[in-house]
Amino acid sequence: MPLSRITIRLILTLLGAVLPPIVIFHFMSSIWAHVVANIGSGTALALALLGGTLWVALVSLLAGPFIGDEARSMAAIAERGRARQSDEEQENQSAAQRRLATALDDRNRQIAELAAWSASTAPAEDARRVASAAVDITRLVTGDPTWVLAVTVSSNESLLPTGVYGPDPDSMEPITELHQWAATTQELNVGPATVADGPWGAFAVVRLRSSREFSGSLIAPWEGRTAPSQAEAQLLALVGEHVSSALDHAVLYSRLRAQTEQLDRMHAVQRDFLRSVTHDLQTPLTRIAALAEEVSADSQGNGQALDDLDMIRSQAERLRRMVGQLLVVSRLEAGAVTTRQEIVRPVQLVETVWAVLRPPVRQLDMDVRTDALAIADPDRLEQVLWAILDNAVKYSPGGGSIQVSYTSRPRTPDVDGAAGDDGSDLIADLRITDSGIGMDPATADRAFEQFYRADSARQLVPDGSGVGLYAARGLVELMGGHMGVESQLGHGTTVTISLPAEEAAIGTGSDPVPIADR
Repeated sequence: MPLSRITIRLILTLLGAVLPPIVIFHFMSSIWAHVVANIGSGTALALALLGGTLWVALVSLLAGPFIGDEARSMAAIAERGRARQSDEEQENQSAAQRRLATALDDRNRQIAELAAWSASTAPAEDARRVASAAVDITRLVTGDPTWVLAVTVSSNESLLPTGVYGPDPDSMEPITELHQWAATTQELNVGPATVADGPWGAFAVVRLRSSREFSGSLIAPWEGRTAPSQAEAQLLALVGEHVSSALDHAVLYSRLRAQTEQLDRMHAVQRDFLRSVTHDLQTPLTRIAALAEEVSADSQGNGQALDDLDMIRSQAERLRRMVGQLLVVSRLEAGAVTTRQEIVRPVQLVETVWAVLRPPVRQLDMDVRTDALAIADPDRLEQVLWAILDNAVKYSPGGGSIQVSYTSRPRTPDVDGAAGDDGSDLIADLRITDSGIGMDPATADRAFEQFYRADSARQLVPDGSGVGLYAARGLVELMGGHMGVESQLGHGTTVTISLPAEEAAIGTGSDPVPIADR
């Protein structure tokens, strides 16, 4: 054996180096007193030290190379032993690392599959199909084909029926005592994923997040299998969270879609009814006004009768215009309103509408500061002006005045948008200001909302329809313009109509023109 031979040689070398000094020391001890007496103690110690030094030098010179070789051999053997031990430890460590890396790769794959399924599951899908897809992804992630999904409580049986779901959405099994028992494990103080023993054996149960929409569990047989590790339990809990979220979204989306469809049907019925009623009312109102006109022409000058006929004609015309507003609303929603572009003088249309309204004890003050001509549909613009001026009269106190200003300005793209098909770079602003009750900021924000009327407006004018400004804005926008409203509670309201315009051939403006009561 190489190691034993090296050891023997080292022992012999050490004995050869140690024994001679021992023998010499024993001999010297017997004659030390005689030597000290002859040469003195100092000289004797010096000779002893010199002899020891010479002996060490001689041993080092003769045995040094031999001992160095043997020491290097032993060091090499020890190094080889440490290297073999390090290789074994590294091999053991590498195996553990490989196992850990494999486990991490599996977990990353499982989480990636689960995330991909969650991302691809659209809320618009049928909730029952989402439940079956949840079973598929659970089996894929866990590698266990025995998982099922039991929905034990459902707020809407038509969207997500109670039952046991497998991978096939068309074959659902009924809830059994086993699944009811699994549901009771949710009442235990355990995590979202657990293994429970029951009358039917051991089962793994993953609780689905309890919500107002449904309650259920993912269930798989677990008899004879080791309990899930902490990492496996966390993975199952993550699966349960994703499945719960997907089912929640599917049920809520289906419910919202059903409600939206119901509202659409109700809106369609309302729109059809409105269109039908307005069409049916147009003809009799026109006939009433025409008949009142004929009777007034044939009357014998009875003042009271003429006033009554005039009132009948006026109110019939007012009702006809209100019905016209409702008809415009229904056509706007159906996209059936068309407009034409003509050169019009808005000031003349204001005077015409004011003459038709004939408000008692009201004054119209006009401030015309431009000769610019608006580009609009005169009939539609007349409808708009009638709605705005009618509101101004109704909500202003007796004896109050209505101010109308007409100005022009260059088009501002940020405010008015780019020039349309008319190519106009000029904007005409028609402002109508009343001295009425005004509106608070919340009411002003909703002024153009369909059928909206503030409580104060209902108390002052109970018979309003709440569609005048809505229809007016729609018509103005169809003509390429826009409307705005400014108001302060108790201090009146200003409605601004902005329309594309062009310069008139002649004229630079005029002074304010008051129009007397009509």
